[in-house]
Amino acid sequence: MYFVEKTPEAPDTSLIQMVDELAKIEVKTSQKIGLKDKDYEVCHYELKTDHEGGDENDRKGRLAVVRFLNDWFRTTGIGGDINVTSGFYALPERMKRRAVSAIRFEQIFDEDNDPWREHDFGMIQVDEYSLCWKIDYYDIDQVGSSPDPSDREVTSRVLTIMLTSEY
Repeated sequence: MYFVEKTPEAPDTSLIQMVDELAKIEVKTSQKIGLKDKDYEVCHYELKTDHEGGDENDRKGRLAVVRFLNDWFRTTGIGGDINVTSGFYALPERMKRRAVSAIRFEQIFDEDNDPWREHDFGMIQVDEYSLCWKIDYYDIDQVGSSPDPSDREVTSRVLTIMLTSEY
């Protein structure tokens, strides 16, 4: 599996360190590249826990990978498809830009708004507009649910942005 991490502007800890600590991820290779005046790090990683096992470490590891992939997708737009509803699409351009920026950078997750700890749903307020977003996990062909949202090889993520009145 591959992921890309923005450096050096990464939050408090690097995403590689966060995933490595939480999910027992082993980073196999890492290479820094420059792209559009930003530095990125492309990594090949493997989950070190037993994928078929039902133990608590494997569950926590998978959850950390799902959370990481969702955060990466939500903040960069890389790793899936983004859909908007007709209500969101009808908003003024300035509001849409502010909403997308808030979704990307102003989300705070806690036990109340993220009980499954997947970082797959959020609500925001932009001026008088109340919006929400949701990440769903589909199989690669987007015909059914993903068999394993922690595995990018079998999962297609879809982020939908909408007015809360459309939910």
